[in-house]
Amino acid sequence: MPIEDVRQAIVALQANLTSLRTTESFLEELNLQNLRASEMTPAQQGRLQELRRLSTTEAMQSSRGTGFLVKGKRSTYLVSALHVLFDERKYSNELCRLNASVQFLILNGHTNRLEAIKEKIAKLSQSPDGYIYSKIMLIPSFDDPEASDGDGSLLMNAETAFPIVIKPEFDLIVISLSKKWPSIPRTTSHQEFLDRIEQKYTPIPMESLADGPSRIGAEIYTIGFPANGLWQVADFMKQNDRKIQANWLPWYKTLPIATFGRVAMVHPKYPVFIGDMTIFGGNSGGPVLEGDKLVGYISKQSLDTEHQPSRRWPLAHIQKAKAVRDAILKLDLE
Repeated sequence: MPIEDVRQAIVALQANLTSLRTTESFLEELNLQNLRASEMTPAQQGRLQELRRLSTTEAMQSSRGTGFLVKGKRSTYLVSALHVLFDERKYSNELCRLNASVQFLILNGHTNRLEAIKEKIAKLSQSPDGYIYSKIMLIPSFDDPEASDGDGSLLMNAETAFPIVIKPEFDLIVISLSKKWPSIPRTTSHQEFLDRIEQKYTPIPMESLADGPSRIGAEIYTIGFPANGLWQVADFMKQNDRKIQANWLPWYKTLPIATFGRVAMVHPKYPVFIGDMTIFGGNSGGPVLEGDKLVGYISKQSLDTEHQPSRRWPLAHIQKAKAVRDAILKLDLE
């Protein structure tokens, strides 16, 4: 598959991060809520309002990565590494909130409600569905001026609008972008997002997905959007634009970077293979190709954690493409 064709199938993604909280802060909030308004001091009232704001206010930070589009029978699918679009902070907050509820119930003698809370904790731990970032953006391309006008049309809400398959064991998320799913409300923003996908991108066909690489030593490459300033062409005129900040739109444009290497380790029973290639944060979720076949997607870079500070090694952990094909086949059947 020519690299220019792959370039037409990849997208730069940005998602907002939720403010992170602790079990202790949730327990403090529950204890304050248990007081009558007349019993609360002004300081306690202020503290309660502050704690409630932490649950609803999103920090001005973002998760960035790469995604790619695949054409299935029923839909076009957006594929990426789960950690790029999974709101781990929101997930952690919910676990902290439930654990705080258990402590609160025990301290106040309401043991009759404990089992229900513990069941929620067990279910959440086993199935973390529903914790995708509430706002996901396509970062404008430097050579696509129409997509960089800050009109908000690059925004999607994956929580409520699109069928999703999440596979934590493969660090995989697959989102259906079909307009034809029944009983799914479409806002103007969602419709514009889908229109932009159809007009500006060419998905990779399912026939181009392989189970994985052919052998150790096979030549592979990835194309994506590494961070750390390597791919951000700043549009400084829009950096302080309130409209862009209000819509969580990025104030820079981007261009993809391709890196090349070889398969360093692969085994038929192991869902991950190792690539001897250079990647950075932001490459996560990007496609990995061998010749004309998509053989995997970037999950993470190897780290030496035995030494502090930890060091990055020039080896990429790559999930095999079989997981992508299986997830898409499942969505195509629904």
